[in-house]
Amino acid sequence: MNDTLFFALTAGMVAAFNPCGFALLPAYLALLLSRTDTQRAPVGRALAASAAMTAGFVAVFGAFGLVVVPLA
Repeated sequence: MNDTLFFALTAGMVAAFNPCGFALLPAYLALLLSRTDTQRAPVGRALAASAAMTAGFVAVFGAFGLVVVPLA
């Protein structure tokens, strides 16, 4: 595995456990899953929230990587 790929993989794993996200994620998920205004089951809401968070994470850090890697 080359150094650039190893660095990107390590940075992605570390970013998932940043202090803000690690502390706020349980509260955010509890807020999203406790809503009663939708008809979907809690499992459906959990899957939708997980998919949205994953897509957001990939979009933000993917865009950052696309900008930074050519400069490195």
